[in-house]
Amino acid sequence: MVEEKVLMTIAGIMRSGFFRARSIHKLGTSESKDPETAMIITNKKILLVFVPVPFGGNGIFGATSPTNWQLLSSKEIIQKRLDQMLKKMSLQEILKSAPKNYAISFEDIKKIEFSDFFRTIKFYTNRETYRYSVREKEELEGLRGILGKYFNLAV
Repeated sequence: MVEEKVLMTIAGIMRSGFFRARSIHKLGTSESKDPETAMIITNKKILLVFVPVPFGGNGIFGATSPTNWQLLSSKEIIQKRLDQMLKKMSLQEILKSAPKNYAISFEDIKKIEFSDFFRTIKFYTNRETYRYSVREKEELEGLRGILGKYFNLAV
């Protein structure tokens, strides 16, 4: 059995898509619909996780989501906190650390597309399509290189 190991992490990701609602408002409270702020790529799956950092949790303050604020201003803080989590917690513990964290097994991925213009990666599974934006061109290139080895992508 091959041991699962982390190949790459990306902090400051955002779920993207045209006409995608970013938050849910009900009964005077709000929460981010897609709070994931980091991606962990292993040799078996892709974990999409919320990394808690200062400035609120998952709520919406006025018209500003802390998750969106964190993405705009705290990439380095998110990365530092993610590195700490990886040192102290197992991947399973990280996955369970927030209710909306999830993983996509390589076995479930049917197709992957990259957009250099939008700096996005799109994963297609039988159930859903996941599209995430990354901040840096180098991050997208790193993803393309790593995942290309597992999915026979043109690199």
